[in-house]
Amino acid sequence: MTFAAARVAHGVIARRAARIGVALPVLESSTHSDNASGDTSKLITKPSGTVQNDLLLAVFSWDAIVTGVIAPSDAVPWIEVHQTVTSNSHATAALFYKIAGGAEPSDYTFTWTNGQQIGGWMGRFSGIDTANPINARSIVVKDGADGGNFDVSFKFTGVVTDITNTLLVHAIATGAQGGNTSFENGPAAATIIVNDNAGGTGGVTHLVATEPLTGAGGTGSRQWDGIDAASGVNGRINQLITITPIEGVPDKLEFEATTDNLLLEDGSGVLILE
Repeated sequence: MTFAAARVAHGVIARRAARIGVALPVLESSTHSDNASGDTSKLITKPSGTVQNDLLLAVFSWDAIVTGVIAPSDAVPWIEVHQTVTSNSHATAALFYKIAGGAEPSDYTFTWTNGQQIGGWMGRFSGIDTANPINARSIVVKDGADGGNFDVSFKFTGVVTDITNTLLVHAIATGAQGGNTSFENGPAAATIIVNDNAGGTGGVTHLVATEPLTGAGGTGSRQWDGIDAASGVNGRINQLITITPIEGVPDKLEFEATTDNLLLEDGSGVLILE
């Protein structure tokens, strides 16, 4: 393909405010496992259909403080996004991810100190940027019971993305005094994947949901409501991350003149001078 262009020495052909994602990443499959007892490890089965270059995202929620969360020593290592504990030690959350290799094990065992109730989830995503799969993230940590009333809003700080067509993942970990069972009234575009209580009354409650973001820039805050509790929340950790899609058209094309053509800096083509 050729393009007519004026004879210039150097310049920018096109510049966009954000990079362009080819298409939204897709949550292809997931696995979920809760433990109501005070365990110090969690085995999670590999999501079905996992193939090389898929993104595997592991999300964990505990009812109280745990420390030293360790991912399994796989051939392709897990990368820690964060481990966070509320200051009153009533909830812990952790996120890990990896790009799937060519021969993944059938399951994964994560370990930690301090046996506690846990909710664990792992998702498999396709259509992602394997070099930079996490585009942006935010974490909000809250302590206390908000006046003893659990039916309150769980607000997330927004994130800022620099590419279109990201997939926003919502995750909440709470330690509940009164046995919260689920969350409701989230964003209209969000799809709930996990929404339950891992240990009955007084146990950890956790949420995982996804939301497509076709545009780029600031997302603004997000909010969910907690329901079905007799008392209050001892601690909560609200997490947002955006999964990066495969990039399409570059955000800008630099060029320089030669005798017969303009060569694109990224090597994707040639502009013919007329």
